[in-house]
Amino acid sequence: MKVLWLSNCPLIESKITSTGTWIQSMAEGLLAMGSLELAVIAFADVSQFTRQDYHSVPQWLVPVRARLGRDGLPKKSSVEKIVKACKWFRPDIVHVWGVESYWGLLTARGYISVPALLEMQGMKKACAKLFTADLTVKELFQCIGIKEVLKRKVMISYKNDFARWGRFEEEIIRGHHFIDVQSEWMSAQVSAIQPQAQQFFVDLALRQQFYAAQPWSDFEIERATQGTSQHIFCSSSGPIPYKGIHVALRALAELKREFPQARLRVAGVFQRKGLRQEGYVRWLNHLCMELKVTESVDWLGPLDADQMIHELQLCAVNVVCSFVESYCLALAEPMYLGVPCVTSYNGGTSWIAEDQKTALFFPSGDAVMCAHQIGRIFREHELGRRLSVQARSAGMKRHDPEGVVQRQDEIYQQIMGKTFTYGCDI
Repeated sequence: MKVLWLSNCPLIESKITSTGTWIQSMAEGLLAMGSLELAVIAFADVSQFTRQDYHSVPQWLVPVRARLGRDGLPKKSSVEKIVKACKWFRPDIVHVWGVESYWGLLTARGYISVPALLEMQGMKKACAKLFTADLTVKELFQCIGIKEVLKRKVMISYKNDFARWGRFEEEIIRGHHFIDVQSEWMSAQVSAIQPQAQQFFVDLALRQQFYAAQPWSDFEIERATQGTSQHIFCSSSGPIPYKGIHVALRALAELKREFPQARLRVAGVFQRKGLRQEGYVRWLNHLCMELKVTESVDWLGPLDADQMIHELQLCAVNVVCSFVESYCLALAEPMYLGVPCVTSYNGGTSWIAEDQKTALFFPSGDAVMCAHQIGRIFREHELGRRLSVQARSAGMKRHDPEGVVQRQDEIYQQIMGKTFTYGCDI
């Protein structure tokens, strides 16, 4: 069986510090099974269409910053190169990773007419509704910095970009018969658009380092001796309001009234220098000063898997403050290690965790309740231990590496059983 992936990130040798970590893990797992041949066409920071294989895997890199036309596609010559690569590999199945980019338009519109499996990773249209989270009009104005002025794009502009892409997302979903989903929330979104599609539930593979890592429970002495027993860890794929970092800052301010040693450690690309800094981050820095928590916040920058694991093993609690999630690895990875978690209640997180059993929930945007739940873990050590044991048990079952990879292979086999006419045409 030959499977071609259309992906937002390529397979790489170096450690991943950004989003899409599950794709690399799934590829390595499937290749280890030896049941298929894999090829990849992926976005990358390249100036032109480039062949760059990953070990024995044929891989083509496509410029990530290519300008798109009103039809949602890049220029015709770029589409032709993608289709030519597809013809060269002659896949039995094309696996489209996500609806956030134009990959799914190629299969939905028949440019690539191989049987296609669409993987749901998120929906910009759903994110657009909550893009600015709970920020007031005044706060949105305060998020306008030099970068926004020079680019002539403010927060609402990005929100509108997300909303506009929504029509292409709907076209992509309507144009696919086979769709992978990871949560009941995402299943509902897909069913509302394409009720005739055959949906497959499949969990995401974690990075290999997580499978080999020691659990949070093994580091109780280290947390006490290193003074991290009131450290709160959170991460975000980017400086976007709906990820709720400002909620975590407000929760920290609430906590410090009772727990003056509390610290918030934030992973992700936030503190850029000069003109590169986003207005939202600039506002976050002012918010820290206003809340008097500047000295209690550590901006860690992008972390690879080993660095992330180290932070999680030594923190007291992991917090997720997102307003919308389709799945949420920022919750799934800590749960796998058995880290006590406090999380906002939204589509993805409500599917992964169970309130009071494997995590403590709070309403999205409610910093006071978020602080209350974190405070419970600080005070009630037995509660933290109970959450840890149950979260790890659930995480190990959900993200069993052999089970996840085998499930994906089974889905490919089911699709292979369907009757289609092969073609890669333009």
